[in-house]
Amino acid sequence: MANIVVLGAGTTGLLAAIALARRGHAISLVEKDPRPAPLAAADVFTAWHRRGTPQALLPHGLMAHARVLLRDRAPDLLAAIYNAGAIDFDMGAFVPGGARVPADDDLRVIFCRRPLIESVLWEAAAREPGLTLRAGTGARGLMVADGEEGSPRVCGVVTDAGEELRADLVVDATGRRAPVWAWLDDAGARLPAERIEACGLVYYSRYYALCDGASFPKGRWLWGPRAELPYALAIVHLADRGVFSITLGLPVAEQALRVVRHDAAFDAACAALPLFAPWVARETAEPISPVLAMGGLQNVLRAIVADGEPVATGVLPIGDALCHTNAAYGWGMAIGMAHAFALVDALAEHPEDRRALALAYHARVSAENEARWRVSTELDRVRTRAWQGDPASADEVPLATAIRELQAAAPLDARVFRAVSRFSTLLDPVGALLGDATLREVARAAVAAQSPAAPPLAASRDELLAVLAALVQED
Repeated sequence: MANIVVLGAGTTGLLAAIALARRGHAISLVEKDPRPAPLAAADVFTAWHRRGTPQALLPHGLMAHARVLLRDRAPDLLAAIYNAGAIDFDMGAFVPGGARVPADDDLRVIFCRRPLIESVLWEAAAREPGLTLRAGTGARGLMVADGEEGSPRVCGVVTDAGEELRADLVVDATGRRAPVWAWLDDAGARLPAERIEACGLVYYSRYYALCDGASFPKGRWLWGPRAELPYALAIVHLADRGVFSITLGLPVAEQALRVVRHDAAFDAACAALPLFAPWVARETAEPISPVLAMGGLQNVLRAIVADGEPVATGVLPIGDALCHTNAAYGWGMAIGMAHAFALVDALAEHPEDRRALALAYHARVSAENEARWRVSTELDRVRTRAWQGDPASADEVPLATAIRELQAAAPLDARVFRAVSRFSTLLDPVGALLGDATLREVARAAVAAQSPAAPPLAASRDELLAVLAALVQED
């Protein structure tokens, strides 16, 4: 069995380390942040310090594909996540017409905060035989030797403390800013160009807890209202233990509305959105966090294979280190978990041949990585162009146009609902949704047969600015 170093103890790295250890491999899990203590729900915003993962406290969830992977591959971890307070949300109960089919049982997503998942996985990793946790020190470089045809062969890492950890395989789960690509470049690897496109927005999020006796407001939505406004994006994410978050996404160029970074302004902005006002009403919920911000958001696609050959052997990136998309779509943790199990399976097939391992892993994940990246970039492009007053044509964004048509019909037709839901929660690949030639015709017919009055989503930008200006004057 292999001696493996896993870099990064986020959800993807923790799961990969556990899954690999359970296959008998010797694992060293290297994480620059200190190991967290087990967390109670109330401790999340005061005791969870993840300097290396600034998005750790921002809204997360586990899509249906991640739940199915855990159910089938690590049921004890899934049970532990539920026992810690996560919510099992049954999307199948919302199928138009109410007639379920057996496959609808997979349409379940997990609502919880990311620290809950990481705390469960940390404790599981600490108990796993053959897995050594090295928290509090990161890696500063790769140990590299000459490989086949001049490509680098990675044979370990050097920690920040100067310790050399030799390995048959290095798994990079260090996230969006993964340094391994720069290290490989320095080692002479012929890396394919990264594909990068800005998401075009900045996120501001705040968490709330339900008041005693209150419940989540009801409406025609699955896991909370979502509004694509002419000047902003607004989303509710349910979490564990009666907690939810609201996220406001603003255009990068927006300056005046960035006053929502202040707690009182954020609450006032939410109260001005009719879909969201019931969530922040005093009788419904109270805030439990400050406003959390995240910018510099990009859709990034990388590859470990170029021209049919690995750019290096002995190292494989997983999760955000390989591909990441706009967090608004909620795909990140599910993609990372899929990568982790794809790596486990590829290694089982090619335990000795690192070139074959890289090619097999690439074959398992690359097509869907590219498809999800393309969808995310197109949806972001549509939003950004609309905010700029220059709508993109259907020819410019064919994937996004098709998906938006199907999403509009999902609440109206059971077939469209299932297809869109399975796509959105990663149960089905992108091609399963967009490869059905008749599905868009069904969607258009369903929308044409309905003419519901659209509820008011929000005040205009100028009206919202007036609300916020009045708040500042009162202060």
